[in-house]
Amino acid sequence: MGEGAAESSVASLLLGAAVMRKVSLLSLLPALALACGGDTITASTSFDPTTGGLQGTPPVALAPFSAAEVAGALATCAGPHGSVDEPTSAQDLATKLVGAWISCKAKSKYDALELRADGTFAYLERQAHGDLEAATGAFDAGRWKLNGIDNQRQPADGAGAIYYLDLYCGACGASESPVLEKNPRRMVRHRWDGGPYWVPLTH
Repeated sequence: MGEGAAESSVASLLLGAAVMRKVSLLSLLPALALACGGDTITASTSFDPTTGGLQGTPPVALAPFSAAEVAGALATCAGPHGSVDEPTSAQDLATKLVGAWISCKAKSKYDALELRADGTFAYLERQAHGDLEAATGAFDAGRWKLNGIDNQRQPADGAGAIYYLDLYCGACGASESPVLEKNPRRMVRHRWDGGPYWVPLTH
């Protein structure tokens, strides 16, 4: 790729990144490598909850959540940590991800979200009275799926695979690799960015 073309491609990617929500720098690196002709992760083994069989998942708590329920969830952030809950498959991970989550350092509506069994998601927006309600709009709601790769960066599904949670909405996108803990349940949304823990919201 010529120098001018490479600069143009990278500039376009960075401009697009300005409208993305909750995307870590690490999640942009594969796209930048591709634009410059370098190596990149490919992940074509995907799990789409729309067709992947999550419709039979037991009901989980979804928005709205009261201010008391939000406070109760955040109170669990100070508790002891359980062991890592390694997924056995994309469907196993998807089943465990379905539900509502809030960051232990929540400051904005992009620090709480719900992943639904029908393959849709929404960020949760705090209301004036402290409740959380599902947001709508081009930046705040859309669809989600999982992609798996192995340690050779080849498409994979099963124990030992690394899974990426991909969020798609009208004017945004994100790709993160969640890690779950069990007993109690917690989540790190992206294994490599050192981000805060997230905890489930319940009724």
